[in-house]
Amino acid sequence: MRKIKYVRNSFINQGSVLLTEKPFVYVLKSKLRGEICDNCFKRRQLLKCGACAYVQYCNRECQKQSWEDHKVECGNLKRVAPRVVPDAARLLARIIFKLKRGGGLERRYYTETKSRTFKDLMSHYSNVKQDKLRMEHLTALSVVLTEFIGESNMPNSAELMAMYGRMSVNSFNILDPEMLSVGTGIYLGASIIDHSCDPNAVAVFQGTTIFIRTLRDIPALDWDKVNLGYHGERRSVTFPQCKQSISQRALLKEVFEPVAIFISYIDLLNFPQERRKELQQTYYFLCECRRCNDVEELAGMSSVVCPNQECRAPVPVPTHVRITSSNNCAIKHFVTYGGSIFSAVGSCSEGFVGSSRADDDRS
Repeated sequence: MRKIKYVRNSFINQGSVLLTEKPFVYVLKSKLRGEICDNCFKRRQLLKCGACAYVQYCNRECQKQSWEDHKVECGNLKRVAPRVVPDAARLLARIIFKLKRGGGLERRYYTETKSRTFKDLMSHYSNVKQDKLRMEHLTALSVVLTEFIGESNMPNSAELMAMYGRMSVNSFNILDPEMLSVGTGIYLGASIIDHSCDPNAVAVFQGTTIFIRTLRDIPALDWDKVNLGYHGERRSVTFPQCKQSISQRALLKEVFEPVAIFISYIDLLNFPQERRKELQQTYYFLCECRRCNDVEELAGMSSVVCPNQECRAPVPVPTHVRITSSNNCAIKHFVTYGGSIFSAVGSCSEGFVGSSRADDDRS
């Protein structure tokens, strides 16, 4: 299933759906078994699969639609029961079996003429190989997978690492109407869309179907220029590898940003340094977007308003006890524990899902 709203160099209204796509592969979070249908992701009265008794569906039609993916895992799930297969292992197993039955030829279109296959996704092979935590996770997954699907079905180590890299970097969190993560999916077309901390689009879901919807009016859109040649790579809007001056880079941004679509991969309530760290660790790029380089925004996020009614300037919040004041105010303000401000901000963001990209919990 694919639906593309492809409009060359024309005005796009806020809220417009640009792309609709079914997942290449997906899994329901194991902790939600018995609550949500394994196929349509709806909360209904469920019936267990008669063979493995692991997955559950809301009706026969959902069971029938899911059978192509489930039939190769059904016996294995029954064999390893009552142990629960980690979500990442089950998703990787689905990738392996889908590629074995010819899924590598499956194409998903992001314009009427441009498409992507699974191998077109960036594997970040060298980055993953140098990533100690991900290599430890892959080693553990390899042991679980071998027991789950059998050694005869395992790809060689290089192929497995490439599959793992594509899965880890290109997965989306599938969100329910309350914006809570209920599963993980890979969307070949939608995964081409790059990140910005100031996105002009957002990924929303109905069941397992993804919709890329605009967050604001876009003066001119041309999907042929998506990523501006950086297909599949995690790049940011201000072209970090360019050597132009700030004014030249600003001009490039002004010229190019309207024609490309950007979503956020992460929680945008975090501080710039936290966002950059997460993007670097998870997607292997340094974000150079406007928000990450906005000194005033950073100052505002780490400040409180001066209590002097004649001042009201931002007062930097320290992380330890000290006396501080705004630059515009002679009055000294005693801050007892600035860290509590940061703790409060962190607590607020914990309940907010700011991104649909997979959280890489390595479960």
